[in-house]
Amino acid sequence: ATPDDTSADDTVVDDDTTDDTFPVDTFPDETADPNAPGIGTEFCDVSDELNQSDFDPFTATADEIEAYFTVDFPDMFGRLVVATPPELADDVTTVGAFYAQLSAELEANGWDMNAAFENPAIQETMGGTGMAEAGENLDAYCGY
Repeated sequence: ATPDDTSADDTVVDDDTTDDTFPVDTFPDETADPNAPGIGTEFCDVSDELNQSDFDPFTATADEIEAYFTVDFPDMFGRLVVATPPELADDVTTVGAFYAQLSAELEANGWDMNAAFENPAIQETMGGTGMAEAGENLDAYCGY
């Protein structure tokens, strides 16, 4: 006999169990709120690009981190800024200010992500309500 691993996040149809939870780092487009005001906009396309980046600064080399924060991220974020609707301007400014602060801290620490996150100011900004609210507003606009 096999143990029953069915849980609240599983669906059983005709004795076939499927896991209904989302795997880590995936969020299907089908789950986006179809009534969100930003669906199909350039802003949300660039936001998706930023959110779906597979760059992991905690496993990357210092050179890779430097390239990401001096070339890749500024390119994507610059396109996001250009496409930002007026109602999200303050939220994008909040996120941009954090990344400017983080980039400066990274540069000062030889592009070492762990060292940058040891700075209490980085921790406070990232964990603050301003960043949380800005992220929630940006996500809601794009329906996720």
